[in-house]
Amino acid sequence: YLYKEEEKVITQQELEEKLVSSSDLTFKKSIVMIQCVGSRNDENPYCSRICCSEAIKNALNIKNNYSESEITILYRDIRTYGFKEKYYNKARERGVIFLRFEEENPPTMEKSADQLSVTVTDPKMGDITIPADLVVLSTGMVAPAENNEILAKMLKVPLNDDKFFLEAHVK
Repeated sequence: YLYKEEEKVITQQELEEKLVSSSDLTFKKSIVMIQCVGSRNDENPYCSRICCSEAIKNALNIKNNYSESEITILYRDIRTYGFKEKYYNKARERGVIFLRFEEENPPTMEKSADQLSVTVTDPKMGDITIPADLVVLSTGMVAPAENNEILAKMLKVPLNDDKFFLEAHVK
């Protein structure tokens, strides 16, 4: 997705830093967020469980400060755990557009002159091309495996197959 090649492509974490540091986003009329970048695939098969919530939180923050911004979130499955479902509903009410894509047909991106465009194939509506002033990638978390293994041995806490700490009890 041209990350680190194009300044208009950033991660959710970088977007959040811009929002906190009061960077001006008034010139970003169209913002496209792409979920599950680098996760829920063969290399990282798990869901990080926070990416969707962070994207929605940042989208609402942008809508609160720059109400004219058009925000589109491209997702495979929106996963808002616990009480965060209400933020999903609030984002829809505020005009954030959610478009679903299939795992085998992820969004594509093109750069022409000074404009980025993201094309997504919606299962019901077909191909949709969205011009983007900013593309925000929701990247999954990766456990620091070596550090977690050392800490797990010290604390006698088990790790799962993805090298994240297991919870003491599911309930």
